[in-house]
Amino acid sequence: MASKILIIEDEKDLCEVMGEKLKKKGYEVFQAFNGADGLQIAVQMRPDLILLDILLPDMNGLLVLERLREYDWGRKIKVIILSAYGHEDKQEKAMELGAYDYLVKTEVNIDEVARRVMQAIGQ
Repeated sequence: MASKILIIEDEKDLCEVMGEKLKKKGYEVFQAFNGADGLQIAVQMRPDLILLDILLPDMNGLLVLERLREYDWGRKIKVIILSAYGHEDKQEKAMELGAYDYLVKTEVNIDEVARRVMQAIGQ
């Protein structure tokens, strides 16, 4: 069975491009364009990995991550933060909340994101 990946990203074009790349790698991909929907989909689908933006409508990514960690199963999900923020305080907070990795959008391309996802899932 294919690993399930949830992308929570409000930039729809970026979300679509990442989704297509990951689908081509054989993953089952779900998408949400705001934090509240992303959390709801995570609760329903229990993905293997979440790509999570920080700056989101409704609920920011750090709050999504915090809420996700309240569930037993949610503590086990690997979360890769993909953010425009390179600020150390945001990065520190994400890592404190158990983020697996933190990528700054301007410093990585889609291939690198896909590589990090594969690495995180162990493929």
